[in-house]
Amino acid sequence: MIPEEGPRVTDLRIDYDGATLLDHVHLSVSPGEIVALLGPSGSGKSSLLRCIAGVQAPESGTISWDGVDITRTPAHLRRIGLVFQDPLLFPHRDVEGNVSFGLRDQSPGQRSARVAQLLELVGLPGFGQRDVATLSGGEAQRVALARALAPRPRLLLLDEPFGALDRDLRDRLGVDVRNLLHAQGIPAVHVTHDRVEADLVADRVLTLADLTGAA
Repeated sequence: MIPEEGPRVTDLRIDYDGATLLDHVHLSVSPGEIVALLGPSGSGKSSLLRCIAGVQAPESGTISWDGVDITRTPAHLRRIGLVFQDPLLFPHRDVEGNVSFGLRDQSPGQRSARVAQLLELVGLPGFGQRDVATLSGGEAQRVALARALAPRPRLLLLDEPFGALDRDLRDRLGVDVRNLLHAQGIPAVHVTHDRVEADLVADRVLTLADLTGAA
């Protein structure tokens, strides 16, 4: 069986506040590959991720998966997970409630089993009943990662996920996330301004300049 091609961005243009932010952007991610995208704040990295996720529309160009154009496909139909610098956990839900949020179509037993599996994967076994307000920064980010992985996305987008953490914890989480994604076979695009972090997490490191003007 021939593996699927994976996500591909072709000749994308993104505007912001009436001006062109990114133009002629090309990016492809191979099945199971982790790509880090380096660039300073305000350079358009996050906007590119939002376009791939489907929560922002580009001005022109296409986003495809295995040759199928998904540029106008609604975000909830793309099967793409997104993790931000702020974990954005639901304060009124415990850890299990947060992780199971995207599993509402499953039975209670299936949800509980999937949550337990994911908490084990991210290194937080037994944390299901914890109040999210009691979590450390690193623990909260692991819960956000588990929540993004719960519906079995075909692509994970990581938007400066470790930016608020100290150096040692950032490095440990970077290695853990790389190992987890490789073990699960999930491709990812990780944006950061930190070269050390990019090298720890990714199989391939690119700058925005690498994406512009070359197919």
